[in-house]
Amino acid sequence: EHTAVLLVSITDELTWRYPLKGITENASTRIDYSFKTKCRTSLEMPLNIVLNDLVDLTEEENFTNEINVIDQAVKHFVDKSLQIETHKNIISSPAEALEFSVKFEPLRPFKTQVELLIYKGSGGRWKYNIMLEALDPDIDDTINIESQINKTTSIAFKLTNQFKAFAEFEAFFTPESDSCFAIQPSQGILEPYGREGTTFIVSFTPVEYGAPKVGKLVIQTEDMMWTYLVKGSHPRYQPPEASGGRIDNKLQRSIQPQQSSKKNFIKKNIKG
Repeated sequence: EHTAVLLVSITDELTWRYPLKGITENASTRIDYSFKTKCRTSLEMPLNIVLNDLVDLTEEENFTNEINVIDQAVKHFVDKSLQIETHKNIISSPAEALEFSVKFEPLRPFKTQVELLIYKGSGGRWKYNIMLEALDPDIDDTINIESQINKTTSIAFKLTNQFKAFAEFEAFFTPESDSCFAIQPSQGILEPYGREGTTFIVSFTPVEYGAPKVGKLVIQTEDMMWTYLVKGSHPRYQPPEASGGRIDNKLQRSIQPQQSSKKNFIKKNIKG
């Protein structure tokens, strides 16, 4: 590590001073570590790092670290989901490893690359590249709706924020969903955890017969995401049961012809 001061002068009485610091950096050019898990699940694992090209280390040296998020658009998600805890940051030999533990608990899907920067107390920096990937969460629930053709059937449910704070939300069906589904409200304020909850209404309006319709409903806040599988179908057809025709074609027992015993006319004539 080297330091200097840059002086910029207009006159002898007006001068600007800019402190400069030069740090030797050992920067990786590849993805060194990858952490991937589904949203609302936790990934925990140890991380031991033997520093590349560390030489002339004959006594104990202290190291510190920080995470640099390259894409500022996802910095909020990274700050909320990634924790790197230091367990061993003092080493006295280049062969010794710095010891950390990683905890990755994303609440919203994202994928990004971050840098793990490790600083040596007496000067020098190492940069390792980490790929973070938060996959879509499991489906929270399945909603089944039945409706007649060209008629609308709706189902209501309540949802609260996972945290004890109000949160702005947006609700929508993904582009691959059938267009016969609708959600209201599509945006608003989600009630905090512990409250009654914000009411959502899912509607299904089929316009043709055919296979059951399917949609994927997403409700998301700045920090959280919920997904629902919505299935729309027609009521099952129940044919009427036959209970006889309008005309009663059965004779009453009282007027039905009585069977008579057959007479043997030959035997009667012989007797006569």
